[in-house]
Amino acid sequence: MVSRETKQQVESWLSDLEVLVKEKKVCAIEKWTPNKHRSGLLAGKWKFWIASHCRGLSGEDSTDDKCLGVMRKVMEKDHHIHRHCFLGNIDMYRKWKSYFPNCKFGISPFLLMEEKYPDIRSTVCNMDINDIIIETDAPYLSNKGGRTGCPSMTYDIAQQLANLFNVSLMEVASVTTSNALKLYNIKH
Repeated sequence: MVSRETKQQVESWLSDLEVLVKEKKVCAIEKWTPNKHRSGLLAGKWKFWIASHCRGLSGEDSTDDKCLGVMRKVMEKDHHIHRHCFLGNIDMYRKWKSYFPNCKFGISPFLLMEEKYPDIRSTVCNMDINDIIIETDAPYLSNKGGRTGCPSMTYDIAQQLANLFNVSLMEVASVTTSNALKLYNIKH
């Protein structure tokens, strides 16, 4: 992804991020670009969770690799990271897990759009279900029928995961909910 943000926009986001960090809230790096690595520095310094949405460039200069490189420099190995709307391949999944074992991967409606994202199914099939959380990215992502993203789409994603892992829908719901609770240290 080529960054189109102005320096003023980036500085504004970083200022907002500093406020969130000081309030002891979750830290998010939205659509990570090399210009936004300072937010990773802040999260690393104060040990907050990271929700990372890094998609874009592929190949040698992949956004995923650049994001991982910066995070490795500024964060401890046990840092809790949420790879929001993960669309990477199995090699990228394994890289992130080797550097950040507590990393969880958000599986979104992309899983339901096989025509547009044909590789996501094989990637998910090779992941450990204990590394998956379900998310809809509502209202931004729609399903293949064009329905506006909404929380009820978690059912469709969970059903697809149950089919892929050959387990019950209830098992998927239980495991992925537990994964999210652990990731964000939420007492249930």
